[in-house]
Amino acid sequence: MRFTMNRTLQYYYVLALVGGVSLFSYGAYHYWKQGPLNVEYVSALYEGTSLVDGVKKRNDVEELK
Repeated sequence: MRFTMNRTLQYYYVLALVGGVSLFSYGAYHYWKQGPLNVEYVSALYEGTSLVDGVKKRNDVEELK
């Protein structure tokens, strides 16, 4: 049994494949640059967390009371 596809249907498949790949690529790029994998955001979050933990351990507010 031989299956022949219409040429316009092949164009739709190629267009859908290229569109899907481009959307996936943009999503990965955006996730890397602006999302949780951004190295600058992760390092700033780590530094902020360590500063907050340091303030909690020093307990300056209780000493002032």
